Amino acid sequence: MKIFVIKHTFFSNSYRCSTVRERCLKYANEMNPSLIVITGMNSNLPDTYHNFVSRLNDRSTIILREKQIAEVDDVYIQIEDESCLIHNKVIKTQRGMMSIVEVENNKVHVKTLVLDIFSDEEFADYHGDLSDQDLKVLTQMIKK
Repeated sequence: MKIFVIKHTFFSNSYRCSTVRERCLKYANEMNPSLIVITGMNSNLPDTYHNFVSRLNDRSTIILREKQIAEVDDVYIQIEDESCLIHNKVIKTQRGMMSIVEVENNKVHVKTLVLDIFSDEEFADYHGDLSDQDLKVLTQMIKK
């Protein structure tokens, strides 16, 4: 079973979060996870959530988004505000990142995919103080 684990902040209205959603949606439509777990989501579902779900190619994908304990196809899942437990593995969700969990023969394998480290607005604003000259110098350094 393939499971995507994401944080509720994916559904914020910022530009960066919309970029993260698009990247996540691309992977979801390519990899067709059986389950998408969203940590920290409350009962007020934003339009961005509904839009995301409507654009999933595989309509059979199960979405768990509230704090709960569930069992899906013999896979034990406990969802909390900042993490989830899948069998015996704790997966802590981070802004701009997605965990891809594979459960096979009761073994859990986790890969973390960084979709956009700048989606964390607190981190992203660090570059707002750079002058045009600083940006030029940094751009030249990157090109080398």
